[in-house]
Amino acid sequence: MTDKGVPAALVMARTHSILRGEAARLVSPAKVLARANELLVAEMPERMFVTCLYVVLDPSTGHVVYANAGHNLPYVRTAAGVVEFRATGLPLGLLPDAVYEEYEGVIGPGDSVLIYSDGIVEAHDPTGDMYGFPRLRDAMSSAKVGNDLLDDLLDDLLERLHAFTGRGWEQEDDITMVTLRRSAGAPSSAYAQETPDLSAGETSIIDFEIPAKPGNERIAMERVAEAVAPLGVDPARLERLKTAVSETAMNAIEYGSGGSEDVPVEISVARTDGELRVRSRIAL
Repeated sequence: MTDKGVPAALVMARTHSILRGEAARLVSPAKVLARANELLVAEMPERMFVTCLYVVLDPSTGHVVYANAGHNLPYVRTAAGVVEFRATGLPLGLLPDAVYEEYEGVIGPGDSVLIYSDGIVEAHDPTGDMYGFPRLRDAMSSAKVGNDLLDDLLDDLLERLHAFTGRGWEQEDDITMVTLRRSAGAPSSAYAQETPDLSAGETSIIDFEIPAKPGNERIAMERVAEAVAPLGVDPARLERLKTAVSETAMNAIEYGSGGSEDVPVEISVARTDGELRVRSRIAL
């Protein structure tokens, strides 16, 4: 984010609180960022904003869904070279009604990911030359990565930065790096699995009600996920199902109940002809 000191710390604390609250309610990275921006715009101090990369990772498959609010693009080191998880979007708190796009990708077995703050790319050498993105990408490409541990990668990246700036360099900005690596022995086919063929004819799986209270869409999502777990739906499709349940239940709560928490929302799940059918209804 811009600026330093107590005001910046307070903005970051507020942003963190918003993201935690909306993540449980909205699930979708793009929707979480849009809602966070909506809340922050009204209270953001002048000339300040927050950059944010929001990623949802399925560790079992390496599948990621992400959206970006003005943050540096992550580098992914694969067997074929270094690529970026490309996504653009306005920083949080900068302008009202910002719309964020959502993207998907896969972290393959053996791939390493680097997420970083701009303090590393904006560092300067004694002559004033900036480290920049190309140098960081090259460093990511050739850095040491030992076994499934990432200490070597972080140490190597920092050594290359210090060699560029010189040991007497006075740090200009914070340098933060977050790295992760998917084990080389992880299964590579989990994301591509087909959903098991369900029996023909509609069969009820679960029917329940929730009060039309904001936040209860999370309860609906979790109960549906638990109910369909025995069907063996592959993880990637299960995540999509959870998102769909959460959003439909939220719409019923927000627009169908007229703001009354006493109005129950009915959720039903059935399987038919190899498909799952989920219905959200307002009980009148």
